[in-house]
Order: sequence, then structure tokens, then C-alpha cells
Amino acid sequence: MDIHTYVNKHNLLHEPRYVKYEEEFHAFEDFMHEKYGINFIEIYSTKMFMKRVKLKDGSYFVIDCHFWNLFEHYLTAYYFCVGRFPFGCDMNYVRYMISNLILLTQASLQDDIPALALSFAQEYEYAGASFRKYDTLVAAESDVGIINEVIIFAFMAAILHETGHERFHKLSADACGYTGFMTFLREATSFEPEDGKMREILNRTKAVMDSGDLVSCEEMYCDFFSALEMIDIVEKALGNLKSSRDRARLMLEVLILPLMFQAELVQNQLHWRHLYYCRKEMERDGHKTWMQIERYYNQLTSRGSFLSFLYHYLICQKCGIDSESVKIKSTAEFENISLSLLRSGIRILNRACENEEKYSGFEAQRLRNQILNWR
Repeated sequence: MDIHTYVNKHNLLHEPRYVKYEEEFHAFEDFMHEKYGINFIEIYSTKMFMKRVKLKDGSYFVIDCHFWNLFEHYLTAYYFCVGRFPFGCDMNYVRYMISNLILLTQASLQDDIPALALSFAQEYEYAGASFRKYDTLVAAESDVGIINEVIIFAFMAAILHETGHERFHKLSADACGYTGFMTFLREATSFEPEDGKMREILNRTKAVMDSGDLVSCEEMYCDFFSALEMIDIVEKALGNLKSSRDRARLMLEVLILPLMFQAELVQNQLHWRHLYYCRKEMERDGHKTWMQIERYYNQLTSRGSFLSFLYHYLICQKCGIDSESVKIKSTAEFENISLSLLRSGIRILNRACENEEKYSGFEAQRLRNQILNWR
């Protein structure tokens, strides 16, 4: 099977393409192909997340531009919530945007339960479809400097993280690979911080090291590899254009904000799936999904702690700044709106059950595509 047959078999593909950052994305893909021999293929699909695929004709990174398109809208809402824009916005409208973003993403991510995905599309349309439909969504022309910068560098960091997975298995004995990573960890965790928050972060990192959890250790290595490479890239690209503090802030947001967006997407996906299985009295599937929720939460907590650890002991040291001078601002809006939708989700669930009675899986998917103008 070649890569084009694979993606057509396993993904729901759509046009138009997300071209806003095409030049920057392709330039970095070309660089990574030359340096590591990585092959890339871009899609726009309901899957949303990047994936590594090994086939007879080679190894590929499948880049789903749907994620990056909607990440742009996530950043807009996030920066409004934390007051990073120099101009104001009606917070009621920002909350409306966040609610619509959740509905729209779940209309994609619940694709393997077509009746539920259709119900989310119907709810998105009912709510006013603030991001428009997919025939116009990708043509968004916002041009905000901090958003453009974060997306471009976050795209690089995401590819580097996935490249880390390849290196973890192929170069684990190399001094610049896993051995170097473990040396860094042992040295960086060999003292007790005075700050209570940092002690907690350090203890979580040590717990992952001592647990023997290879999946979490591999994720930590990939974040370490990505962070090291991003330090070099940002320094070369912006060393003469930005202050040390601004470069450190950019690197922190590039590493953390895509993870925050991914967490919002996956946690909503799993919690809604759990509600659906409970509504359908599918106890086995419901229990399995709840175990996935707990496992994902633990992995997310471990990875978030380690990224904070890297920021304090790697990035800030490199930039020569006090780590307390730059922090990720938190906002409760995304979590609160997600919980509010879940608590009042009976209409979405009831309609999903009605859809299931009226339509086959294929028909439900076709209607979802029709409502959202998927092509």
C-alpha cells in the first residue's frame, strides 16, 4: 500500500486546503526531509492530529492541517481570555467562540460515532456557526503577529516532537539521544528546590523516571528533544530581534499552548463518548472509556509537569532570565465552558440517539458533511 492509498482509506479528506502558513510549513518540512529523511504528506481531515505511518514504500509524517487551522482560533480566544491583545473584546462573545469551537471540533473527532458527530454539527449550526462552515473556515484572514509566530514555531516543535519518537527507538544508545537525556535528568533533579511549586514539578518528574512507565518516559524524551532543537531555532531566527525574555516566553508558549489545545480536544472527545455510552447503557464501552480518561489525565499531568521543568531548567537558563518573570497565564474559560456543555448535554445526546434511529452510519456522516460543507 502506498501513502496516498493509505490516507484515502483511513481518513475523510476535504478541500479547500489550509494555505495560510503553507510557505513556512513547507520550508520546515523540506529542512526536516533533508536532515532526517522524513517524508511528509498533508491532509485536512476529521482525525485532526499528526500521525507517523510506516509503509513498504517508506516512513511518513501525516500532517493534518485541520488541527493548525482551528489552533489559530483557539489562540485568538486564549489571548483574549488572558488579556494579551492590546485591544478589548466582549467576553460574552469570546465564551460564545469557545463553545462553538468545542462543538465544531467534536463534530469531527466523534467521527467513529456518526450519529453523535451529526448531533454536534446540528448543535453548531443551531448555535450560529460562529466560525462559519468548512468551505470558508480555512480562508480566515486574521493577521495577528503573536498568533502567526506561535503557530509557525509550534508547527516546528510538533514535528520535532514526533521526530523524537523515531530517535528514541533508533538512537537510544547515542550520547546525543536517550543517554544524553537521562544524564540531563539526573543532573537537573539532583537538588531540592526552595520553591514549593518547583518541588512539586520536580517530584512528578522523578516519579515518572522511577515508575518504569516507558510511554511517559518516551514522551518526556520527545519533549526534551523538541525543546533543545527549538532553543537553537528560535535563537538563530530571533536572537537579534527579540529580548531574552520575549524569546523565552515564545518558546514556553510554543511548547505548552498546542498541548493545552490538544488536551481540550481529547478530554472533550473522551468525556462526551463516555456520556454517550452511559446514555446507551453500553457499560463495557463506558468503563473502557473512563479508564482512557484517567490514563490520559495522568499522562497529561506528567507531560505538563515535565514541560514546566524543561522551561525552568533548560530554556530560562539558556536565555539567562528568571523563570518567574515569564509564566503561562491560566484561564478557566475553556474548562468551565466544556463542563457547562457536558452538564447540559442532554439535547445533544438525545438528538444523537434520534439520529441513530433515523439514519445509517453512512447517512449520518453524509448529513454531517452536508451541514458543515465538508467537501
